[in-house]
Amino acid sequence: MEFLKKKVKKERRRRRKLRKHKNRALEGEGKVAPEEYDSKAQEALKGEIMMFSGCADSQTSADVHDVASFGLPDAEGAGGACTHALLKSISEGAESYVDILKEMRQILKTKRFTQLPQLSASRRIDLRQSFQPKQSNEGRTKALLIGINYKGTRAELRGCINDVHRMRQYLLTQSFPPQETIILTDDNAQMMPSRANILRYIDWLVSGTQRGDSLFFHFSGHGAQQEDLDGDEEDGYDETIVPCDFKRAGQITDDELWKRLVAPLPEGSRLTSIMDCCHSGTGLDLAFTYTQSRGWTVDDNPAHAAADIQMLSGCEDAQCSADAATSSGIHGGAMTSAFLQVIKDNPMPLYPDLMSALHRELRRKGFNQRPQLSSSQRFDLNDRVFSLTDGFIPNSNSTLGRIIHPQQGRRRRRRRKRRPGALGGFNAMFAAGAGGLLLGSMLS
Repeated sequence: MEFLKKKVKKERRRRRKLRKHKNRALEGEGKVAPEEYDSKAQEALKGEIMMFSGCADSQTSADVHDVASFGLPDAEGAGGACTHALLKSISEGAESYVDILKEMRQILKTKRFTQLPQLSASRRIDLRQSFQPKQSNEGRTKALLIGINYKGTRAELRGCINDVHRMRQYLLTQSFPPQETIILTDDNAQMMPSRANILRYIDWLVSGTQRGDSLFFHFSGHGAQQEDLDGDEEDGYDETIVPCDFKRAGQITDDELWKRLVAPLPEGSRLTSIMDCCHSGTGLDLAFTYTQSRGWTVDDNPAHAAADIQMLSGCEDAQCSADAATSSGIHGGAMTSAFLQVIKDNPMPLYPDLMSALHRELRRKGFNQRPQLSSSQRFDLNDRVFSLTDGFIPNSNSTLGRIIHPQQGRRRRRRRKRRPGALGGFNAMFAAGAGGLLLGSMLS
């Protein structure tokens, strides 16, 4: 017994000596001073990471047969002892990291669990600071919504103005303040969606954007195509959106939208766009397009941007998007209506679930248009929840701007001669009085 006591004392002295040596190293007598250590840690791990563990490394964490014993509302069935101790401590008012850790340990001890939860971090933190598992969005949120019914023309639509007002209601639930949301509709003489106004308010949307800001751009109206004059389109045609004064002022091409709306945004900011119009598959000219069969594909002449940008289109480039009515007679774009319904059913879908649900909802309503997802950055769709404000993707594009491949450009010019019609479906439909968005009847 005396031998064991001496051995324990010797081990304690050895550990005290080791701790003293480590402290001296951190204080500058050894390797790294605390300030230098913190700086190096921040360089190595950009994110601020904290972890509550269920136990120490040498322990095991308990699985509880009935978590109702923790006294949490709506808790029943089996569950982890650590998870429910954490939830219980927060529900009882523990706020700081150190208070939560102490309370977790006390709860587990009271329930006769021997496991000791631990707290680890990527850098030294003030343990008295508040525990915030979801950081509030400190950046600005701004939105531009454009709805054009082309009233009084042979291309008149009926649901586009309804679309933007319904979208505005959705944005209010996503922390987009009314004073930072601009709406252009052709029933408002003060805010007409003319070509000049659309470009002016796109400039307003992107102006002053900084890291952490979240932007939203929604267009519901006619989309078209016109001949590509600079050789950057694979099929020889630019996709366009059609302002209310397009006869006099012209259309707005995807090249213009990329230069005004996409290119100026800095890394660390994000933009989500919904383009509910014909020929909108690559309406913002983003470099990457996702398909379920092939995953991410890169454009032949990609235009790379630094910001985190995703666009949901109403259809593929060669398709038209429907202007439809519900059984109650309320008109709206098929894509906008499908999006709002899908998000209502599942407010936080993974991207694959979102795209599948959109396609399924449109098929259920009798439409053959296929919404597309395009992005400025590649990312793992199965690891990202759709959100307008959370989860920024860093820039992974080594080169920013348009990359032109001359050989592919020559092939496109040969294709262009074989394709009739400079405006695609919109020109023919407008002449016939049908409009560039297919008119449909949305089934309930």
